Amino acid sequence: MPPYSDVRAIDTRINHDSSTGTNATAGNEGGRHSTSDPYHAALRQRASQWDGFVLERHLLPSGMLDTTIMPVHCLAIPLGRHPVPINWHLNGRRLVGAMAPNQVYFRAAGDALSSTWSSPLDAIYFSVRPDAVGLAIEQEHQRSIPDLRSDFAGGADVGLVQMVLALDAHVKGGGVGGSLFEQSLLLAISLRVAVLYGDIGGKDATTPAGRLRCGVLSRHTLARLDDFILAHLSQSLTIDAIAAAVHISPFHLCRMFRKTRHISLWQYVLKCRIEYARKLIRRHSDMPLADVAAASGFDSYTQFFVAFRKFCRASPSNFRHQGAVPEGQA
Repeated sequence: MPPYSDVRAIDTRINHDSSTGTNATAGNEGGRHSTSDPYHAALRQRASQWDGFVLERHLLPSGMLDTTIMPVHCLAIPLGRHPVPINWHLNGRRLVGAMAPNQVYFRAAGDALSSTWSSPLDAIYFSVRPDAVGLAIEQEHQRSIPDLRSDFAGGADVGLVQMVLALDAHVKGGGVGGSLFEQSLLLAISLRVAVLYGDIGGKDATTPAGRLRCGVLSRHTLARLDDFILAHLSQSLTIDAIAAAVHISPFHLCRMFRKTRHISLWQYVLKCRIEYARKLIRRHSDMPLADVAAASGFDSYTQFFVAFRKFCRASPSNFRHQGAVPEGQA
């Protein structure tokens, strides 16, 4: 897997060279190629919130990388139109193949890998610390995480690809979905990686405990959930905080909430914030819209503006000038 040729410690930052406008990553030493595709500024702002995760995109010319051992798991999803021939040496074993578009290639932490590829390679790379994957497994399966195995066969896991691409689109789009959306995706990706490459299989879904975790939320739990969300709308809500309020693990909460209300938790919180913003605009005609956004708990005015237009079919300023839109349109 080409990038991260000399990663000794992974954090949640993406180094940005302000003089060139490109992202600087490890892997350029000794004349090695690692040309990065610049990300939206939101990525650099939000990356620090992703404890244990890194998302990058690289457009690499043909080349090679020496043997490295990484402390994180890393998956690659090529984005080009054609397969790129590549040779790997994984823990001393030679593998010959090609990286095909929209396939997943996984490198487990601790494996020694070198690679040589003969054509330009455009791909998204997502790395995750082993402890982040372990937390997702403990929450879902109530067991310790198994050792993950590298897989360069090119798995066609549509769900995993869609989640990583959704995270990439979210970042490049300015993070309109907000931090809850990011947290939901990161949690789901971690679990999917563990299921695919750790051979846990989700077999416990057939057990009584497993069936219980696949159920719906009770009315009492939903009421407590609503009370907590509404009481903390103006704050930076996290999935962990919401889950702790109702004594359910974050992953189970996300899955059971969607099954119960047929909407994701992050979308529900977004709708609650929009409704609260509508009330503020109606009641306080002179309140600056930026203050409305902040009071409603949005991460940025951009997120507020885009979400408001999506749910209300009008910009915040037009909503204020034209009066309330019909409730059926919200």
